[in-house]
Amino acid sequence: MIDLICRRQRDKDRQIAFIKIDGIDFSVGNVLSGLDDAKCLAHLQSREQEIRFVMLLKQYPEADWKAFRTPQNDDLAALQAWVAAGCKNALLEGQDEEGKGVFKEVAVERVPLNYKIPKDALIGQVIDGTKTLAELKEVLKNLIMP
Repeated sequence: MIDLICRRQRDKDRQIAFIKIDGIDFSVGNVLSGLDDAKCLAHLQSREQEIRFVMLLKQYPEADWKAFRTPQNDDLAALQAWVAAGCKNALLEGQDEEGKGVFKEVAVERVPLNYKIPKDALIGQVIDGTKTLAELKEVLKNLIMP
């Protein structure tokens, strides 16, 4: 599930959307300008699989997940299968007597996502009046305690 936290203009045609997906802060930087919150959220939800894929790629930039592709698996499913299989890449160590490759499994470390919603973007949302009282309290808490 995607929650739209706030948006910020990137250039005249594009904006950055700051979201929470499964409780994780993330940003999507290629959203058309001129969309109101509801249309922006609908656009992001239509791209949810793509966003999840990019999030996983950013967490596992060294992942060798393409071997998990099948006709039934899209890229996200293949990457998720790689993660479920233990986040390991096969590293060629040499050859055996028959000339076949000898591989060693190497664990790939997860890189934490460190996206922070900029305080000025949150302030802009408060000024725009698009927050409920509960959301306003959360924004103010985030401004005071980063």
